[in-house]
Amino acid sequence: SLGAEMAYIFGNIDNNVLNRRDGVQLGTRHVTNSYVRGFSVKLGAHYAPKITEKMTLKIGVAADLESTLKDDGDSQVFSFINGDETTIPVDTLTSSSYTAEIKSPLKTVISAGVGEENKWFIGAEYTFQNPIEFTGGIYDDIDFYRYDKFSNISVGGFYLPKINSISNYFERITYRAGINY
Repeated sequence: SLGAEMAYIFGNIDNNVLNRRDGVQLGTRHVTNSYVRGFSVKLGAHYAPKITEKMTLKIGVAADLESTLKDDGDSQVFSFINGDETTIPVDTLTSSSYTAEIKSPLKTVISAGVGEENKWFIGAEYTFQNPIEFTGGIYDDIDFYRYDKFSNISVGGFYLPKINSISNYFERITYRAGINY
């Protein structure tokens, strides 16, 4: 089996940071509004040959291809009268527009497992990706977060005693277990 998926990603990200202190006349607020958009493409392949009359081997690979999202926005820092329920700006300290990019590198998933249809299955999956990169705009000024390489391994399976049991509910239950690191 082969598969492909294409998506158009879009949306707004609004962020507000409010700083108020009791007994201080003015508070500050940092407001960031941005609009993110771009495309992503995923490709996948799955192969499931029979290894015995009842057992099937399942092998899969998927790739979320590298994509770049555009981020256009504006950022403002202003002061306001503290204690007021509204936050009407008194003084605008900074105001700027920006254009930035969010680059998501290739993400790869490899999986394999063996099992008997509607009876049991044991499988493993490994996922890895280089760090997401942010360039331009407010991302150049923020250094309190950092992305690193990503990897994940999962192992698990299921057991189904008797799929069509009429007399015993516990024989129809699918028992599942797994670990994720």
